[in-house]
Amino acid sequence: MLMKVALTLAAGILAGTAGAREPQFAGSFYPADPAELTAAVDKALAAAKPYKGKGTVAGILVPHAGYVFSGGVAAHAFASLKDRYDTVVLLGSAHAEGFAGAAVMASGHYATPLGKVEADSKLAAELIKKNPFFRDYPRGHEKDHTLEVELPFLQRKLKSPFKILPILFGRADEKELEAAGRALGRLLKGRKVLLLISTDLSHYPSSADARRSDLALLKALEKMDPGYFRLTNSVLAAKKPKGLETPACGVSAVEAGLYALGEMGASRFELLAHSDSHREYPSGAPENRVVGYGAGVFLSGAGPASFSPSPS
Repeated sequence: MLMKVALTLAAGILAGTAGAREPQFAGSFYPADPAELTAAVDKALAAAKPYKGKGTVAGILVPHAGYVFSGGVAAHAFASLKDRYDTVVLLGSAHAEGFAGAAVMASGHYATPLGKVEADSKLAAELIKKNPFFRDYPRGHEKDHTLEVELPFLQRKLKSPFKILPILFGRADEKELEAAGRALGRLLKGRKVLLLISTDLSHYPSSADARRSDLALLKALEKMDPGYFRLTNSVLAAKKPKGLETPACGVSAVEAGLYALGEMGASRFELLAHSDSHREYPSGAPENRVVGYGAGVFLSGAGPASFSPSPS
């Protein structure tokens, strides 16, 4: 009898903590000390040049490297956030574990040194019910930095309480990404939500080659056309400049995100900043082997896009 009670209690404890994700990259990708982290994020936000044009920010594109490399670039997009959001939906492509479909952290929380951010369990349940491509799979998030590094910026910039819906994309074909993105967008339409797409750009070419590849891919986002983005990515990958492993590590997240944003009414992408690891941190990254970064906003009610990247 005692054994049965103990097992029941243990099961309850495990179930209750299954979605509790503690910081995995504090002290490596960003400062572990709360005061240092606050200062670093606030400094980056203060130095950023936010979007101040027409339209409403429906989503943002941000990189996810260590803050010394990409924090200053990401800050331009985060600094552009003005509205209050009930939920921030974070999209990324899985970096740490292979799986099919999309891993949703449907309950519990993500934690950073600045505190915990609760998962929007109700919205997650609606999404999973709408399309089985999305599944409750917190394990897919355990060792992945892609979404964690975005949270301190949200915690410092968004003063009102908000929840998150963290989604990491695994193996998926074009049709699956379209169906998933459209389902997500239809669910989010009309709600007070922000769609955050987390991706770095070219991996490991020279700084000069990275600039050419990255700006071509970022310009493709102007069309707000997932198929055109996919085609541009394939063409850039086929060119294969020396050292290039991929034009972007988050292609699936961007593609699904574009479908979602289209359903949400976004019609324009505005690039705010582009740089790379060497330009941001010359002593820590060689010029002949860089990772590219871009940040921008997806807008509704803003008319056609313009392409005028700010130097970073």
